[in-house]
Amino acid sequence: MFKDILKKWENSSAIKSMGGNNDTNSGTSDSVNDERVDILTHKLTEFEMTAKKVFKRLEKKIEVLEAVEASVDEKLASFERLLQTADTVKPSAAAGFNRQKEVLALVRKGMRIDDIAGIMSMPKGEIELILNLGNR
Repeated sequence: MFKDILKKWENSSAIKSMGGNNDTNSGTSDSVNDERVDILTHKLTEFEMTAKKVFKRLEKKIEVLEAVEASVDEKLASFERLLQTADTVKPSAAAGFNRQKEVLALVRKGMRIDDIAGIMSMPKGEIELILNLGNR
C-alpha cells in the first residue's frame, strides 16, 4: 500500500520540484529525488510500525472493555434476579409475616446473608442470629 503511494509520489510534480529541474541537471536531480524517496520510504515505514503498535494497544483495550461489559451485564442480571426475589418476599404486616421463617427460606434458596439483610431490611447481625437459632 505504501509502495503504491510512493510510486504515485515519485511521478508527481511535488517530488520532482523538490529535487530541482530534471532537464538541466538530471544526474544531480535523480540522486536528490532518490534520497528524498528513501527518506519518505523510511518515514512511511516508521508510520506503519507506529500504527501497528497503536492498533495492538487499541485491540487490548477493546478486549478489556468487552470483559468489563460482560461483568457489568452479569451483575445487572444478578441484580434483576435479586429484585424479583425481593418483590416476592416483601413482608406484609397485615398477613402476620414470620420473618424468621422467611430468612430461613431464603437461606435454603441459596441466598447470601448480605443479600437477605438487604431484602428483609434487617441488620446482618439479626440475620446471623436467626440462622444460629435455627440451627439449634
